[in-house]
Amino acid sequence: MKYLYLTCVLLFSLPAFSADNDWLKNITGDYEGEIYNDNVMTSAVTSFYVNKEGEVIGTYLIVEDDNDNEPGILTNLRVIGENSVSMTWIDKYGQGTLNVLFSEDFDAFTGFWGTETVYVNLPWYGER
Repeated sequence: MKYLYLTCVLLFSLPAFSADNDWLKNITGDYEGEIYNDNVMTSAVTSFYVNKEGEVIGTYLIVEDDNDNEPGILTNLRVIGENSVSMTWIDKYGQGTLNVLFSEDFDAFTGFWGTETVYVNLPWYGER
C-alpha cells in the first residue's frame, strides 16, 4: 500500500509537459474575453504561463464596470482530452472547476465553470 501511495504522489507531481502533453506550451499567453459573472457576461483577461516548477498555471482578471477589477488564480491543471484541460479557479468569492477546450491554433478557448453548488456550465471564453 505504501508503494501505491508513493507512485500516486510521484505521478501527480510530474510537470505538465510530458511527451503526450507537449502541446500545453502553446496555451501560454493572454486571452481577452468574457466570463459569466453576476448574471451577465463580464469582460475578463485570462493568462496562462509556466511557473518555476514547470507547471502550467494561470491568472484571470474580471473587469468590473466600476473599475473594481477582481483577480483570481488558476491551479491544478489537468489534461482531460485533446487540446482540453480542467483546472481549479480561486478568487475572493470561492473556488470551483473550469473546463477549457482550446482551438486548433491555440488562439482561442471556450470554457465552462462552476462551483460545488453550481454545475460546470457557466461560460468563460477568450481569444488572443
